Amino acid sequence: MKLATVLTLVMLAAAIGDSDNAFGQEPGLICPSGALLAQPPNLGSEGWDAYVSDSAAGYFRYETLRGMPEPVCGIRWWGLAAADSGAGLVECDDTPASFGITFYGDDQDRPGATVCSYAIDVAGTAVAVVNGWTLYEYEVSLDSCCVLTDGWVSIAGANGVPSCWFLWNSSPVGDDSACQRNPVNDLVCASGQHFRDLSLCLTGYPVPVEPSTWGAIKARYGDLFLRLR
Repeated sequence: MKLATVLTLVMLAAAIGDSDNAFGQEPGLICPSGALLAQPPNLGSEGWDAYVSDSAAGYFRYETLRGMPEPVCGIRWWGLAAADSGAGLVECDDTPASFGITFYGDDQDRPGATVCSYAIDVAGTAVAVVNGWTLYEYEVSLDSCCVLTDGWVSIAGANGVPSCWFLWNSSPVGDDSACQRNPVNDLVCASGQHFRDLSLCLTGYPVPVEPSTWGAIKARYGDLFLRLR
């Protein structure tokens, strides 16, 4: 299945969609109760993007964290699995998937020194179809909680399979900025279309504690997106 618009190769971002954002102000629908950070995935609004964050591709994405009130012990996030066909991105199968999850301190509003790092193997759950793309939800309890107040988090595919990359789904919630490290190790932090907020929930307790309420979302918003069966 080909992406509906041209892949922006410089930023490796998939950006499509033209419907209204359905639930950007309701992060509690799919983030656990009492989440330290609740940035739900954007499901096909005009601001939807998915960004390559994968060690095999050499691109890494970073989301800012501010004022974490307690240690991070669990994380839930969303994304796509896609391969570069040479003519655009196409869906691929990368389940179960391996990820590197790294928390960084803050260095003048940029990712600084590594605070915590985890190697995670997790099976994604197909939860929705967004503009023709299968959206996967991932969630893990961290082996040890990560203590930081202000900083950054990066989630990147770590399978080392060049043909199937992880694309981190955007979120309509946050400060409208993010960072990217490219294959030549240049770090760019900015805002706008190529640097939208990234979808994730952080909790101060292990997950899963409660499931995402995709059924309630579909019942409320109908055909804006479809639950996979």
